[in-house]
Amino acid sequence: MLLNKFAVIFLLILDTLGLNTLLLIALQINEGYRGSFPTSYHPPITVVVNFSVLGAIVLANGYQHPKRWSSSQIGALIARASLTSFFTAGAVLMLLRAVYLLPNTNAGTYGIIILITWAGLPLWLTINRILFNRVLTTFYTRNIGQVPAIIVGDQDYAARLKTDIEHNPWLGHAVKITANYLDPQTTSMLTKGSIIWLVPPLELPSLLFEPAGRAYTWYMLPEHFEQILITGLRHLTDEQRAIFSRQVRHNLHLPSPSVAMLGLRGVPANYGGIETHVEELGSHLVKQGIRVVIYCHDKYTPDQKMYRGMELRRLPSVNTKHLETITHTFLATIHALFFQEEIFHYHALGPSTLSWIPRLLGRKVVVTIHGLDWNRAKWGYFARQYLRLGEWTALHIPNRTIVISKTLENFYKEQNHRSLICIPNGYKHFTRLQPDLIRQFGLEKNNYVLYVGRLVPEKGCHLLLEAFQQVKTDKKLIFAGRLQRDLPYHRRLLGMAAGIERVHFIDFVKGHILEELYSNAYLVVNASDVEGLAITLFEALNYGNCLLVSNIQENIEVVGDSAVTFQSGNSEDLKRQIQVLVNDPSLVEEKRQKAREDLTGHLKWETVADMTKELYQTLVE
Repeated sequence: MLLNKFAVIFLLILDTLGLNTLLLIALQINEGYRGSFPTSYHPPITVVVNFSVLGAIVLANGYQHPKRWSSSQIGALIARASLTSFFTAGAVLMLLRAVYLLPNTNAGTYGIIILITWAGLPLWLTINRILFNRVLTTFYTRNIGQVPAIIVGDQDYAARLKTDIEHNPWLGHAVKITANYLDPQTTSMLTKGSIIWLVPPLELPSLLFEPAGRAYTWYMLPEHFEQILITGLRHLTDEQRAIFSRQVRHNLHLPSPSVAMLGLRGVPANYGGIETHVEELGSHLVKQGIRVVIYCHDKYTPDQKMYRGMELRRLPSVNTKHLETITHTFLATIHALFFQEEIFHYHALGPSTLSWIPRLLGRKVVVTIHGLDWNRAKWGYFARQYLRLGEWTALHIPNRTIVISKTLENFYKEQNHRSLICIPNGYKHFTRLQPDLIRQFGLEKNNYVLYVGRLVPEKGCHLLLEAFQQVKTDKKLIFAGRLQRDLPYHRRLLGMAAGIERVHFIDFVKGHILEELYSNAYLVVNASDVEGLAITLFEALNYGNCLLVSNIQENIEVVGDSAVTFQSGNSEDLKRQIQVLVNDPSLVEEKRQKAREDLTGHLKWETVADMTKELYQTLVE
């Protein structure tokens, strides 16, 4: 404990020495170039600059210990502290000048002093913390200055925490024993200032509430503290609850990757597959202790700070077809650099063109390729070339590149891109529901054919509509996807469906209504020309739907032989297969049974999160 205090004081002294050395150099340079500046005014300038800088560092937790000073934490802290103190010092100096407490010389005089000082400040502060971290860790790994600690509570929890502490020598905690409860024999192993870690479930030790308990430092992980607040304080008095909240430190996060997700519209997922992928992956990563930040478009997402354990940050964009995603991703990238996210995880090819920015500044970068975006029909020549550039950056700039299907992995391996990691989309279990809410659309069990997804050309919505018009059936065709009547393609679909009572567009749906749609559909169709690894197919398999899909390789990878296929882009073949299935309920039932069996060959989202977490940990360790 003593070593920790000396180390923090030493760090403060180093910061002060470096800052004042830079300030002295700035004052000397200013004297040489701009003439006489009375030395009697140097002390107030020095005081203002020191209070501004050191105060900003304190507010940014720059002297917090114990803390694992990763490069991303240092970078974010120094950026915030430097910017805050720069403007604060400038404003205060100008105020003192205005009230004649400082010479009323040209404002540029003060500007030069500030600019020269701050030019070297970030480098000095960064070097100090890197050395601070390495020196302390070296001491601790050699058992110098470590503080004895015990862990009290459930032994499974305690064993995991002991392992985590041993893997993080920067804490300076030497675990002597784990115990189910705190007895006199266990307490005798401690000295004044020793650490007592508490893990649930446990009966809070009486020592915590006694004066003698103040001789020790009590710790709980934040998640354990919250758990005890909910379930473990009912038998305590108000005074004991106050002591617990005051005495137990619970702001120490043992290191796990902190990730910023960029390049999507946001969560809750209300648009497409990438958003669903990130929502499911992120929420499962949170359960495994990873801090996940999602950058959301303010146009598409509600104003909320948290969702399923993920932190949401909403930013604007230039709302045009070609600039919306890239402008939002650029703002998100710059914004995230001022925070402590260690990993920048970009999704899709277009956003990956910005992955060089955090990589250049020392952050770890991951890109997930969800599909061959340059092959989508909606893009013109220049957009396709930009997406080709995004493909190159996705393959060459990041620390790791993920593809979501074996088809994509094989495609890139044929082009000699070997260093790819395949982590496919996952699925989650749903319960089949009887029709209820969907009756508002006139739907009953088995009386409709279903399409779920975005209404865009590469999804083949026009092809499905064209084919279904020629099918002899009284079943309905339901399009469940966001409908924007001002878009040319959507107007085209509405025009094709005009006067056909069997075709219904019910807009984007999720939750209970979507579950009912899947549960009661006679047939689910995917007519895509281009896919990554369609999450809607996993959902349909999970509900045991009969599937009719285009025969592109990405679809076959998901459905295997459990679905009926048609020639991609061939409306006549699509019409023929729909007619066969409409006329043969026994074949539909056979495919439903096969779908339920084949789903077991795919990964659950929990497993996908495990694989992604392992990848993250290889980067931050």
